[in-house]
Amino acid sequence: MRLIKDASNKVSSIFRTYRRENLPISLTDARFGKMFKFIQQRSPQKSVTVDTVDDDTIFAFWQEHSFLEEYRVYKTVFASFIDLDKTLNKAALQKTIAQARQLGTDKENNEIDPDDKVSSITDLTEWQSPFNIMDLEPISSIKFFKYKGERQPIEQLMHYGPYATKFPLAFLRMEAFGTIQNGISNDLRLSKGIQKIEERITCETAQNYLEITNGYQRILDHIKDLQMASLHVIYANAQDIINEGHHNAENKVVALFDQTLLSKFEQARENKPSLDLDRNELRDIMETSAQAFKSFNRSGFTEEFANKTDSVAAFQLASGALVQMESILNSFLRTPIVRKFKEAASLDIFNSDKSLFSKQFRTIYGAEE
Repeated sequence: MRLIKDASNKVSSIFRTYRRENLPISLTDARFGKMFKFIQQRSPQKSVTVDTVDDDTIFAFWQEHSFLEEYRVYKTVFASFIDLDKTLNKAALQKTIAQARQLGTDKENNEIDPDDKVSSITDLTEWQSPFNIMDLEPISSIKFFKYKGERQPIEQLMHYGPYATKFPLAFLRMEAFGTIQNGISNDLRLSKGIQKIEERITCETAQNYLEITNGYQRILDHIKDLQMASLHVIYANAQDIINEGHHNAENKVVALFDQTLLSKFEQARENKPSLDLDRNELRDIMETSAQAFKSFNRSGFTEEFANKTDSVAAFQLASGALVQMESILNSFLRTPIVRKFKEAASLDIFNSDKSLFSKQFRTIYGAEE
């Protein structure tokens, strides 16, 4: 018996030493210990990398460990896996830098194409919600979003950004059932009674995945309208240039619009590599942007307000955030799992998850059948 215990302690010691020597400090924290071991056990290679965690890993870990206080809440587990993934991405980036090769396209001479996954790694590790920009003065004085119907439904998506896109089903599970679990916790805290808790445990009031993603599409359309309205403010003084008839005006048009906000909007919407518009096309776009601006009946969307220097600067700053929002929404809605159930208008995945979450909530909170 003593030999078994000694051997077990030695294995544990080796495991701890391996983690300290091969992983960033944050991965050796206690809260990552069970997660790391769980992922390693599930991996055929018994390794933990940025590619060994998926939607089902997150859900399976929660199912197996939700009896523990620190892992009881699914939303907390999801956030912890995102923290873990961030750290793994940083480790991968550090390793890539340490093993850096000369940039180029000559693979025979060990050159590396600059268009590799390093950029995607840095995008993940450096992500911040575009709403951080929208909440700054003077942008916050403009009502780009009504909170309940236009901002609140996408706040978590914007908070997690590319991580939500990397784990789309895990994220949708958090959006749909995290609210239910939060309600159960509040009912228990306020002692609202077993009947209310049992009603929540059925998950019948959970918003389904089609409803959630249809809401994303609606807000995406709203963001495109905001882009066009912002364009009107930023380039309000461009009409004189567009209307000029002499040859030099063409050069002015190109200089004004090339690689500017307009090209970013058009590239984001149409995936165009560059912007090549003549004067008539520009005039049409400016007319459309003016109509978009006039369609908004809310704070900040008046010509008097828009003509102020600070207001123009605010719309300019907001424009970058709007492009980011559009990119994240488009990426999320185009993930294979989302496209699959949206194209089929199917609730099969949601209904399966609803049954699993209901069963797990019943296990956690002990409500009777």
